[in-house]
Amino acid sequence: RVDADDRALRRRAALKRAAAVYLCEDWSRGDSGAENVETAKDVVKRRRALAGKVYAHVSDLGTAWKLRVESLKGEDPSGIEYFNLDELAARAYLEAEQLDHRLSNVRIVVVGATSMAEAIVVASARKVRAELGFDARLTVTLIDPLASKAAEAYRARWDVVKKMCHIEAIDSSLHAYLGRPEAVEPAYRIYICHNDEVAALSSAMAADAAWRDRPGPVVVLLGQFASSAVALDSRTVVHGSGSLVIYGTESLAAPLVAAGTVGLAHDLAVAAHRAFLADQLQQGEQMGSSASMQPWEELSEDLKRANYAQARDLIRKLRLIGATIDLKEEGRPPFRVTPDEVERLAPLEH
Repeated sequence: RVDADDRALRRRAALKRAAAVYLCEDWSRGDSGAENVETAKDVVKRRRALAGKVYAHVSDLGTAWKLRVESLKGEDPSGIEYFNLDELAARAYLEAEQLDHRLSNVRIVVVGATSMAEAIVVASARKVRAELGFDARLTVTLIDPLASKAAEAYRARWDVVKKMCHIEAIDSSLHAYLGRPEAVEPAYRIYICHNDEVAALSSAMAADAAWRDRPGPVVVLLGQFASSAVALDSRTVVHGSGSLVIYGTESLAAPLVAAGTVGLAHDLAVAAHRAFLADQLQQGEQMGSSASMQPWEELSEDLKRANYAQARDLIRKLRLIGATIDLKEEGRPPFRVTPDEVERLAPLEH
């Protein structure tokens, strides 16, 4: 572990012949990861002839995605794999969750308007769409003094949230909200997503006391800036009528980073499989009816490799015609391949 403030030492360490180089900022500063990006690009320049990937953590979810898609531009992309720890932690937690396939509307409560909260909403929307189909809905009760602003940003940034979610924004603290008569009944899942661990545990205990008949535990997800995430990580605390499950971002995300299941190729492979599932569900196929009709996390390794191959092939073709991938925006015309681009792509298809 290298002192994050000693850039020269960190760069010298990164340039060793390692199997991979991981760049993670000092989480307590809360910047967007700009220093990691700068360092990663410098490392790539110095490691051109060396083996191994370079991974850079970017603390803003949207910025991490934009950097991933921008890496497609140009004939000589950097090859840096950009990742966001909260995004990976949300993905890891939800991969282990089992949705009730009898539901057409899944309702969750998310307390906090942090990067972790955004990651949970996006990952939950994707999971509902993939496993329950496009006709299902995710209802999110988002509770935070900045909930309305956050909900507007989520809808603007993520097409899956706009299409799959109804977000009820509650601009108050959880404690204040629970004192109101309109406080909702227990949700399918309750996520506490504060960066401040004291506030997180206080909210978790309040949620436990208020929603006693909930179907599962109150899940406390300590974000990437929580100083005690490691100390409190992966604990189940019995309190009141049920249990509080506490996770830190590090332990949830670390196995995915270590396995290399991060970056654009992985995102595209998962997206391709989810698109396949959505198409098959609309045609009347049932989840579990074949080896391919499984959630991504339950696919065989052979089928995962096939999806990765498809993703890498798509990246190669996009680079060939100078195209990239970006988040959907209102008013942006749909992508069309030009006749000249068809001619350039045809040899690859043959």
